[in-house]
Amino acid sequence: IIETQGRLMDGLIFTLRGCVQYDWKVAVICFSTATEILMTYSRQPGLTKRLAEVFAFLTPKLPHSPEDAATRFEALYNIRSKIVHGYKTIKKMNESFEQHLSNWATLLGELWSAVLTTPEFIDVLEKNDTQRKKWFKSKGLGGSCEN
Repeated sequence: IIETQGRLMDGLIFTLRGCVQYDWKVAVICFSTATEILMTYSRQPGLTKRLAEVFAFLTPKLPHSPEDAATRFEALYNIRSKIVHGYKTIKKMNESFEQHLSNWATLLGELWSAVLTTPEFIDVLEKNDTQRKKWFKSKGLGGSCEN
């Protein structure tokens, strides 16, 4: 990953930056950016559902169903959306920031663990969006998000 200096390296950098942030909201943005770098394959609408689907696919060895994994990802990604879109409800979220940050760190750790222990994932996730999309479709993903 370090030698290729590709997409996964960018994901590592945002993961590291998230780990050393003092502001929990900045850390969440870094962590969510890392997940997007690792899993995105399209710029079309439907990003949250696509990412949730890919997360569930990449982490099947975890003790959860794909549906639970996708639901968990969507809930955390909604926190990211509230931060970047400046929703006022974020003030209420400050009270439980440690839990939000912990959940994001856990999710990203699970994702990195799956990626780094599967050479095929490393190979495909370094590729461009077109190649990623083709690979994900070959694995049966993208049904709900054809774009």
